[in-house]
Amino acid sequence: MRMHRWPGAAGISDRLDVLLYEDQFRKVAGFLVADEDRPSRESRLSARGTVVFVRVPILELPGEVWHLTYAVTALHCLLRFNEDSALSKLRIRVNRRDKSLRYVDVPAPFAKWHKHETEDVAAIPVISRQPVDIESMGPSDLLQESERHRYRPGDEVFLSGLFSYHPGNKVIEPILRFGHLSLVPREPVSIRIKSEPEPLAKCEAFLVEAQTWEGQSGSPVFAYEDNGRPGPLSMKMIGIAHGYTTERLGAGATGPYVNAGITVVVPAYRVWELLTRGDVVDDQNRRAAEIRNGEPKRIVQASGVTDSEDGNPELGRFRG
Repeated sequence: MRMHRWPGAAGISDRLDVLLYEDQFRKVAGFLVADEDRPSRESRLSARGTVVFVRVPILELPGEVWHLTYAVTALHCLLRFNEDSALSKLRIRVNRRDKSLRYVDVPAPFAKWHKHETEDVAAIPVISRQPVDIESMGPSDLLQESERHRYRPGDEVFLSGLFSYHPGNKVIEPILRFGHLSLVPREPVSIRIKSEPEPLAKCEAFLVEAQTWEGQSGSPVFAYEDNGRPGPLSMKMIGIAHGYTTERLGAGATGPYVNAGITVVVPAYRVWELLTRGDVVDDQNRRAAEIRNGEPKRIVQASGVTDSEDGNPELGRFRG
């Protein structure tokens, strides 16, 4: 089943007849990569993090709805890239529809990203001229702020993202990691978005008991509810991974830092906040006007919106 092919663009929560950990939850993730050129070393790929694909409806016409798909990641991944002069050619890596071929690298220049003013969130429209094998999250798949009360410590969660030890060779290989919700946002959590000496940011966040590592920043985090509480079953993307917490090993202030096993998660409603911000909506309206004016060829090349009869999932129209 493909999210983008369902009438009315139904979300994951409407399709719990499928297996919980079906491959679609790996296909919503792509990798953020760059070239790394260091002195005395040959140029190599540098994995910068994970992106999740989120689609936004931008135009409704008789019998169809046009969507624009964004790659969303943690803002700090982009800022680190921009600060490192040894890195170049930032791009998003996804699988081709044809499994016999290599992955596709979609250009994602730093200047083209929409960046949240206060949260660790950034997004860019996906522009691919080749059919790619991805899924996208619709608005109904993202946790809204009013739904926070549905999730409590102990609820099962999982995330999909980059495992730098095995990113894949001919295809990308997102892995699933599993854990439990540890804390629902009540007070701000201190996180680092910008590099030192900038102060830490105070942001709302979920805390999740799940082991993550570098490269999984930006990974979508899903919560599954099935514990007999009132209300329908739900599967929501509750947010994106910011990073993991650390603690000193041993007594005193001189021991090495180790992964504390707690992942900080930026709530999904902060992602939607960015995608509905005034300047981002203005860009969506401009792209919608291009569609309305009948400029599909230009749109494929310039805006990332493609008229795809076979349901090309990265962008396109949905039959209503």
